[in-house]
Amino acid sequence: MANSDTVFGFREIKKSDPRFYQSFAIAAGYATALAIGDAVEQELTMSTPAGYEHGLPNIKVLAAGQLDAAGVIVGFEGPPNRDNRFQNYSAASTASVAIVNVDPNARYVVQEDSVGGAITNITVGQLCDLIDAGVDTATGSSGQELDSSLITTSGQFRVRELYRAADNAIGTNALWVVSWSEHMDVGAPVAVE
Repeated sequence: MANSDTVFGFREIKKSDPRFYQSFAIAAGYATALAIGDAVEQELTMSTPAGYEHGLPNIKVLAAGQLDAAGVIVGFEGPPNRDNRFQNYSAASTASVAIVNVDPNARYVVQEDSVGGAITNITVGQLCDLIDAGVDTATGSSGQELDSSLITTSGQFRVRELYRAADNAIGTNALWVVSWSEHMDVGAPVAVE
């Protein structure tokens, strides 16, 4: 059975300690949509959303190869939308407050893009960057995946193991368990030899 091609970004495998969830601002002038499951980095600027008179650091989408990730968006603050569901993405150029898992030891499940070949069991332990197709604003889903053509001795994430599920197998669009290797609170990564 072939793996389904369902991109959702980075999903926590196990909830981190609530002390690792931190609020960040998305500046009104930031022209990129962000979604739950997006890996992000902290900017050098702050915004002052309502209720945060001392301000919050701004975040932006984590680019492939960027070394100082802040974490992964796990939610947004704010009221339910008109469908009575909480928002799962922040539209471009819209001020928002995102909740980010900043735990440098968190583990996530993520789909590989399978461009240039699929990740194999002999690459477990190696490092890999993400690739970002942007937010699908129709579904509100993150467009981030592992870039399977960049499995090397350096990268933003360490490939830990194949995600264990009956409908997941090594090959095209496989789901993998990953952890941070390049995070603002983690030292220089070393590949498994």
